[in-house]
Amino acid sequence: MKEEFKHDSKSNIGNKTDTLDEKNTVTIIQLDDISIVQEYTEAYYVTKGLSERCTVRLITPFDLGLDTAVHHKIPGDTLVQKPLIGNVLLLSYLLYHSLRYEPDVFYTHHRGNPSAAIVSSLTGIPWIVDHQFHPTDQTMEFLRIEGNESAPTSLLFTVIDTIYTSVFRQSAAVVTVSEELAQSLQVSYGIESDSITVVPLAVDTTVFKPTTVSRESMTTTDIVYIGSVTMYRGLDTCIRALARDPHDETVLHIVGGGPETDQRRLKRLAADLDISDRVIFYGYVDHDQIPAVLNRMDIAVSPLPSHDSFEVSSPTKIYEYLAVGIPIVCTNITPHRRILTDGETGFFFDPNDQESLWRCIENISSFDGKELEELQERSREIAEENDWSTRLSIISSLVEDVING
Repeated sequence: MKEEFKHDSKSNIGNKTDTLDEKNTVTIIQLDDISIVQEYTEAYYVTKGLSERCTVRLITPFDLGLDTAVHHKIPGDTLVQKPLIGNVLLLSYLLYHSLRYEPDVFYTHHRGNPSAAIVSSLTGIPWIVDHQFHPTDQTMEFLRIEGNESAPTSLLFTVIDTIYTSVFRQSAAVVTVSEELAQSLQVSYGIESDSITVVPLAVDTTVFKPTTVSRESMTTTDIVYIGSVTMYRGLDTCIRALARDPHDETVLHIVGGGPETDQRRLKRLAADLDISDRVIFYGYVDHDQIPAVLNRMDIAVSPLPSHDSFEVSSPTKIYEYLAVGIPIVCTNITPHRRILTDGETGFFFDPNDQESLWRCIENISSFDGKELEELQERSREIAEENDWSTRLSIISSLVEDVING
């Protein structure tokens, strides 16, 4: 049984004035292509936000298109992404970078952590690690769901956990997205509670905002899902719920990429239920095009099951739905309850329950114009309270605290 404790993460760090400027240098190690914003939303906005406040040097194998940051491109994205060889190369470059540019702090998102930890230890340059998920629990959970858990994989993840225990303890600060995940990291890796800062995900309300789109001539109820298209996301429940429509007037729009095998499985399910014409797969859509897609829809859905790894998450899509003011139907799980109030700003259904989901859709479909307008106002208010500018103030203040010791 896991140890129970009260987590006391930093929650008021953003209350002071953010005074980072170009004299402060943050080197961000970014081994993912965050120009794919919809996939790496938090990493993109944190990197962009910091680069607009201070001098940011980006160590990356990609052309990330951030004009406000100084790019230090390391060769061979394939090579860098191979854990053993990649970390040796990255370690060598970070040592050179530390001597050449003398940054005030290192910052990583998920990857490159062992190299950053070693260089931080050798040079004394503090290091902040930003983790949106548990390093091993999520992968192990999905392996169990697939029936692919084995003794060798369990041993491998034990080794990874041992490495991360040392890695996290070397960091000056840990940023994560929820109190629940902070508690999980503290239990797994012995991180001190005052080293963890919880910064939930957010939305850019200047990009995501409601627009006037006339739907008077529309004869369908259009439901949209934005996010990863995988077997773990509850999309099969959405498709089965759609089949309950006696009038064939609901259409599900699935926006996002994922493994081809999972997409084929979902398309096959729609075909088996004879509703292929009412389930539309968009594939990946650029981040700046998502608001236009949302504004053409009637209802947005977040059907995440109650997996342990989802219970500790912070779903970006909910904030994006709120900013546009579209009615939200979502599962009754912790991260949704943390943001929404059932019947006021969201409508909850039981995970994996197609009948419960369909009842929510029918309920919203009966709303009149005044009810929808009031819902949009409540939604927009929550979104504006959770804008990326607010989150970046917290992270900037944390960076400043780490620099100042």
